[in-house]
Amino acid sequence: MAILVIFGALGVAAGCQAVGAFIMPLAFQKLVASSGWQTAIFALAALELVICLPLVAFLVKDDPHPLGLHPDGDDADHAAPVAAEGPTVREIVRTGTFWKLAVAFAIMGMSFYALTTNVAFILTKSAGLTLAQVATIQAITGVAVLFGRVGFGYLLDKFSATTVGLLALALSAIYFAAYGAGTNFAFIAVAALIGGADYSSNVGISHVLGVPPKGTHAHSMVQVFMALGGNELDAFRAFADIYPDDCLLLVDTVDTLESGVPNAIQVFEELRRKGHEPVGIRLDSGDLAHLSIQSANMLDKAGFPNAEIVLSNQLDELIIWQIITQIEEEAGRYGVDPDKLIERLVFGVGTRLITSAGDSALDGVYKLVAVEKNGSWAPAIKISENPVKIPNPGHKHVWRIYDQRGYATADLLSLEDEDPRDMERITLRHPIEIHTYRHLEKQEVSRVEPLLVEVLRDGKLVYELPNLEEIRKVRLADRSALDPGVRRLMNPHTYHVSLTQRLWDLKQDLIKATTKE
Repeated sequence: MAILVIFGALGVAAGCQAVGAFIMPLAFQKLVASSGWQTAIFALAALELVICLPLVAFLVKDDPHPLGLHPDGDDADHAAPVAAEGPTVREIVRTGTFWKLAVAFAIMGMSFYALTTNVAFILTKSAGLTLAQVATIQAITGVAVLFGRVGFGYLLDKFSATTVGLLALALSAIYFAAYGAGTNFAFIAVAALIGGADYSSNVGISHVLGVPPKGTHAHSMVQVFMALGGNELDAFRAFADIYPDDCLLLVDTVDTLESGVPNAIQVFEELRRKGHEPVGIRLDSGDLAHLSIQSANMLDKAGFPNAEIVLSNQLDELIIWQIITQIEEEAGRYGVDPDKLIERLVFGVGTRLITSAGDSALDGVYKLVAVEKNGSWAPAIKISENPVKIPNPGHKHVWRIYDQRGYATADLLSLEDEDPRDMERITLRHPIEIHTYRHLEKQEVSRVEPLLVEVLRDGKLVYELPNLEEIRKVRLADRSALDPGVRRLMNPHTYHVSLTQRLWDLKQDLIKATTKE
């Protein structure tokens, strides 16, 4: 009866999907408008996990033997009793199991209607893809659906329907979650590339941005070969056969110095005899500084002084700094040039970058500071017992002030009609502290850079958006313009954002006027 109930539920679900094709896109769009598209997509994933998955887990209980069937791989001499006469349609429809399964299958089907009608907007507006790229992704999705159905049919011959059903639901939920979270990772990759990363292991966003993706194989590749009777060297050779010109081997699955590096060197020698030059090795555990020194020594002696050494495992700027410091102190003891070793290092930064470890949330809030009235701006202020939370009022401009050395000495907030380039003396007031200020004479300033650029006017783009490489050049120039004391990792000097005297006076006047009321 269970098989018949499932088939019946599928039939009702198919009808529900037709209704869902009308209802779900509209309902989904309302949820997008009220809560954002990411929340809406995660809601679809939650529906499948919270409602469908338990229903399939507890209700799909079928055994093929009563129907005279048996799963592939079973002994052929299984007795195949004649299947009992099945229940009528009316009896099936009256069962609670039938309707629970119908709901589960319907939700699965309708969810896709909700997503497919909105996916173009999500990927073009939020992920920055072109319509052609979206079309390619959708075409790939369609092919995946085709092969998925064939594949799941094969799995149903091998495993129980419950197991296959749970797998299908889990993959479906992951599909929705990937749409909801994937563009976040894309934005993180873009930010990393702008902020100083040379490459990203995110293949999709690298392709979109025109940057070659970079990455290595996983430990699991070596583990698979070992589990099937092979060894680490077999795994390395297989990888080198496929990627002879991009061979970068992860050497710490077994023993870095006793197995991984020697096996990598053997494969590198084989590649060189075939006319290929290896890329290098990757270290993902242990004392990375010490292992880098020893690995470099072994690679140098084997004739691979230019092979890269990629380091990973919970790296951040402080750990990288410690690794470099340790190499500078220890490398000479082993006959390794520390400067050359540091030049060949590559740092694979992952978890602590994408999670913004150390400062994982931007504490930003909306504050009203000015109101437009009859074509002019009236300043507004909010009073707080904590001076840090009192906003700087008025319609403002932002400037960067450079000293005679060419270094950025401070950013300056001014009222909209002020221009520090016309000032003989620039006064920089601390936003909070009354007695903290300084003066810069005109001859002490090498240049003043306006930081606000008009991008939109009357809802239209009036700014030529730079490409990734141009943005990276601006970032490099801005960083090099910072004083070394500001850039240091430990106890850096504070880079000040100051107020002009007029803005400071306006702020104090509004505070006094408001507190008197």
